[in-house]
Amino acid sequence: MAELNHNRFDQDEHEKYYFGCSSTEVYDSFKYSIIKCITSFMDECRKTLLEENRHVDKELIGSEIEALKEVYLKACFEELEKFKGVLQDIFSIPPNVDSLRKEVEELEKEFLREKMFLEILKQEKEIIVKLQPILLDTKMALSNLKNEEGIEKKEKLQKLLKRHDTFLKNLVCNTKIFNI
Repeated sequence: MAELNHNRFDQDEHEKYYFGCSSTEVYDSFKYSIIKCITSFMDECRKTLLEENRHVDKELIGSEIEALKEVYLKACFEELEKFKGVLQDIFSIPPNVDSLRKEVEELEKEFLREKMFLEILKQEKEIIVKLQPILLDTKMALSNLKNEEGIEKKEKLQKLLKRHDTFLKNLVCNTKIFNI
């Protein structure tokens, strides 16, 4: 019996976690409401009977009312026990739900990691987008520099070729073999 109570306690805790209340709490609430309702009704009956029949024995009316109250409560509790089983079936948590809950928690953690990674990638993309104009400016400056260097080298080469031509002309002119 203690194991059954312990098992019921565990089930109630799971039910509270998922539903905010347990089947036992709902059952106890119904049971309390029924007892309160029947007791109030029977007290009203006793009061009315005593007012209408002042010459009848109060104890006899009280015992008859208590007996009726017990009959009504017994009948209600029999039906309520059936309802208790239905409630427990409605509130029962399948065994795989706990593993599904853990899986959902892991997926939520993974989602947060992926979300953080995505945010880092977005920041890196923003940096790259901001650096692209600088890269283009640098490439243009480098290209201009190469063009300027190319022009300077071309000019130097042309000067060198002119000197070479001049040297060759002078050499040819000053050499007796070529003088006719």
